[in-house]
Amino acid sequence: MAFTTRAAARAIGAGSLLVVVLAACGGAGASEKAATTTTRVGSTMTIEAGTVTVESAGAPLGLADADRDAVVETVRRYVKAATVDPLLGEGVGDLAPLLAATVGSGLTPADRAALVDEGLPESTGTVEAVVAPVVLTALADRAGAIDLVGAGLDVTVTAKTARGPVVVHRAGELILVRDGAAWRIESFRLLVDRSGRGLSGGGATTATQGNS
Repeated sequence: MAFTTRAAARAIGAGSLLVVVLAACGGAGASEKAATTTTRVGSTMTIEAGTVTVESAGAPLGLADADRDAVVETVRRYVKAATVDPLLGEGVGDLAPLLAATVGSGLTPADRAALVDEGLPESTGTVEAVVAPVVLTALADRAGAIDLVGAGLDVTVTAKTARGPVVVHRAGELILVRDGAAWRIESFRLLVDRSGRGLSGGGATTATQGNS
C-alpha cells in the first residue's frame, strides 16, 4: 500500500442486540407481576488486521502487536462512530478522541461528507458492518521509531429501515499517527457510496475526498 499523504502532526468491539428484562420478584405471598421486555436494535462488526509491512529507513523492523491492535481499534471505533451509530439513530459518534488536532480543525464540508454518514434513516433491525482485513503499512525512521501507519479501509455496512434497505460502502486509506499509547487519524483519502431505497429520495450518494 503506497503512502499518498504526509504526516504533519503526532496524533470502531462489536455491539450486539441488547435485551433487558425487568421482572419484579416478591417474597412469600407477594403478587406476581408480568415481566417487561425491552428490545433495542444493535449491531455486529467483523474486523481484524491484515498483512503488516514496515518500511524502514534503517534496519528491518516489525510493528509491535500492541501498536497493531491499537491501530485496528481506532479503525473499529471510527467505523462505529461514522456509520454504525448514525444507523442506530444516535447520530455521528464522538470523533474527537480518534482524530489528530490537524484533522478536526480543518474539515471542509466535502471532507466530512466522505468521512462520516450524516442524515441516514434509523435501522429497524441489526446493523451489520463487515470490514475487510485491515492492511497496515508502517514507516520507521533510522532510529527505529514507528510513529506513522497507513491503514487500508474497505467496509460495507448494511441495515434495514422503515423506508427500505441502506448500504454504505467506504474504501480508501487512513493515515494514523502515534499519540502516546493511542493512534489517531491524521489524514485520509476515502471513497464512499451510499445506496438503497432507505435513503432520502431512494437514490445514491457518492463522495470522494482526502484532507492530505
